[in-house]
Amino acid sequence: MPIFVGHNSNRIVNESMAQMENSEGTRVGRMTRFASFRTRITAHKIENPDVGSPLWKFLEDNDSSKAAWWWSILSICVIAINSVSFVVESQPNFCCGNYTLIWDIINWVCLGFFTIEYGLRFYSCPLSYGLTGPRMREAAVYDQMKETGKYKSAIFWQFLVRSRIRFFLNFQNLIDITAILPFYVQLMLTNPGPGLRFIRVIRIVRIFRLLKIGKYSKGLKLLMNTMKKSMKALSSLALVMILLVVIMSTIIWMLERGVWCDESNNYCSGSGVDEEGNFTAGWYYYVGAFQGSTYSEGCSTAPYCRQPSKFTSIFPSTYWTLTTITTTGYGDMYPHTPTGKVLGCIVMLAGLLLLALPVTVMTIVLDDRMHAERACLPASGHQRQLCNGVCLGRVDPAGEGGEEAETAGGDSKMGARV
Repeated sequence: MPIFVGHNSNRIVNESMAQMENSEGTRVGRMTRFASFRTRITAHKIENPDVGSPLWKFLEDNDSSKAAWWWSILSICVIAINSVSFVVESQPNFCCGNYTLIWDIINWVCLGFFTIEYGLRFYSCPLSYGLTGPRMREAAVYDQMKETGKYKSAIFWQFLVRSRIRFFLNFQNLIDITAILPFYVQLMLTNPGPGLRFIRVIRIVRIFRLLKIGKYSKGLKLLMNTMKKSMKALSSLALVMILLVVIMSTIIWMLERGVWCDESNNYCSGSGVDEEGNFTAGWYYYVGAFQGSTYSEGCSTAPYCRQPSKFTSIFPSTYWTLTTITTTGYGDMYPHTPTGKVLGCIVMLAGLLLLALPVTVMTIVLDDRMHAERACLPASGHQRQLCNGVCLGRVDPAGEGGEEAETAGGDSKMGARV
């Protein structure tokens, strides 16, 4: 479980670093000493040290300081301004050369802010970024060494390069760089062409920056954590829905496809005339002869012609099933036959029951997560957050070392909390 490093653990790191700096010998000897060093660290249960430079904590953790909290507010405001300007600019009265100077100023100011933020985050990214388990703990130890500036090795540079690669390939960071680069590429290109138009299309990605707001919202973090914990149950329900959609789409297609009309090379709905001799809604009336109609007898000269069925295959029938099972019902496709209408009622009722199950599952998991968060709340002096279902304790930056040791979960000598 996550633990925060105490004073004795930091002393062990410093002593081991000194031993490694002063030691000489073969590569095997150095690897042996490093293995011994890592064993000492693991033996003292440095499971998840509080690593990362002050700059990284300032940019990523809005609870680390008051200044970091104000920085998160500024980031949210800039993201909101950038997104709102993008939406407003789509209005005909504000686009296409109107207010171009205003939009350019807003875009370049926001672009400068996002560029600086991305560069600082890339520079200060910890070595343990994106890692879990033993590799994360090993990288965290090197992170502590990096802060002292005393230790550099091939392993250190491997962690450094790989952490930057993981940072670059992160989904949100890819959105950031994809939203930033087109502006600079467009600035360097002087001749307009298809490539420039493609770059302008890519700029739409900047609207996805709204997802970054979730990083600063504990409520959204809790909701995302709930969805992750519910994924196993939701995947089972999704499989049931897929099976239901395929089966119902096949049945409704067989019921509503009508008869095959050779002249139109399509399915035609209904029989044309009901029991009382009246033409059904599936038929059109034409004055005079209609060449190429789909009437089965005397088609070329009859004034009444079949209406082509919209349930031409299982694919459009799937669209009808999805809109019906979610109780949306656009009305552009609907069954005409009595059997098809009965099936439509069954699909609607099945949809009500099926859609209620995911809500129930997520509600139960969300309630469990909220109770776990409340159970982790300390008496005073600390802040808590949910991370992957585990309650992590973060020491108050204003707190003293004695308070940290006092709240060490019964292990005041180590100064750490499980």
